Amino acid sequence: MQETKRDVVTLKMSFDSLKINYTDLNHDHNELIEDYGTLRNDHERTNNTVVELRQTYADTLPRGLRAKTKRTLENWVEDAKMHVETQKDKHIFECITRHQCVLVTGSFGIGKTSTMKNVALRMNESGYDVIPVIDDPRDILNFYNPNQGTLFVIDDFCGKYTLKSSQFERWKNLTDDILSIIEGGNCKIIVSCRLQVYNDSKFTTLSLFKNCICNLMSDNLSLTHTEKSEITFLFLRSDSSKICKLQNIFNCFPLLCKQFHDNPTSDITQVFTNPSPILETEINQLQKGRIYGKYCALALCVKFENSLHENVLTGDIDKKTRSLFKNICEKCNLDRGTSRLLLKDELDSLIDTFLINDHGCYRFKHEQYFEFFRCYFSQI
Repeated sequence: MQETKRDVVTLKMSFDSLKINYTDLNHDHNELIEDYGTLRNDHERTNNTVVELRQTYADTLPRGLRAKTKRTLENWVEDAKMHVETQKDKHIFECITRHQCVLVTGSFGIGKTSTMKNVALRMNESGYDVIPVIDDPRDILNFYNPNQGTLFVIDDFCGKYTLKSSQFERWKNLTDDILSIIEGGNCKIIVSCRLQVYNDSKFTTLSLFKNCICNLMSDNLSLTHTEKSEITFLFLRSDSSKICKLQNIFNCFPLLCKQFHDNPTSDITQVFTNPSPILETEINQLQKGRIYGKYCALALCVKFENSLHENVLTGDIDKKTRSLFKNICEKCNLDRGTSRLLLKDELDSLIDTFLINDHGCYRFKHEQYFEFFRCYFSQI
């Protein structure tokens, strides 16, 4: 009996010891689980750091510029909420997928920048690294990454209101170097410029963008009635029905919609039939930018009562007409002896923006344009 009791006591002690050992082992097991979790997190952080370091090492953009580019693209995404995708977006996207260089042109307010940004965002979604460039083509050479599909985006390429010689010469001088990069197929460039810049006679000597030009004023890229209605509703909502018959007056219709949306007025009809505020901004920029050639060209059309014939610019003229040219040039801050052929080039650059050439006669595109500029230049 005593022996049985001793066995029971021994077994109880053994059980208690096992219980303590189990508790210790369970505690150690939990600690191991925690240590494993910590090690796993450390491993993930280390891997992420390695990936970031590799990306930083491989990234051709300096860290500060990369951060700025990221913010720019975020702003573009926000702007895209007020953009209607049209046939021109689809066409330009197809062009940039097929070609290495694409030029988008058109008159002011027609939607060049908005369309180009939208296309760039689609390319970004397709895996391209989108890099906005301010105005220096050397950025393309400096930031090109042969291991990453890259799209460089340049707005107001070679100048906003006129072709800037310094920018143009930089592009021309670096054309061969840029071509050597884009021929590899991993780099693309999309640029926009106003028609008055594209129409400059010097532009024809720049070979880089000759293969694919998208003129938003061409018949196949002009906004359709349905597209204009969609733009109208996006910006004007309940007021959109008030301007159904006013959509086709001016090419800058998208800009007029945006301006009314940003600064609504009680007289919506006035906004879409009187382009004076926009024209005033344009002519003031020509004057402030000392773009006196184009400034003078518009003044000449006014002084010749909206009927400036080419032969007055290319042929013999009488003393009175010659004196008129000299006086207008002087009042527009040009040399009195400025060549009439040079002025003709300036007039040609403004075709489809402010002017038309009607069988050898320069006229304003719209009667409203003529009335505005006649009032503006009345003191000359």
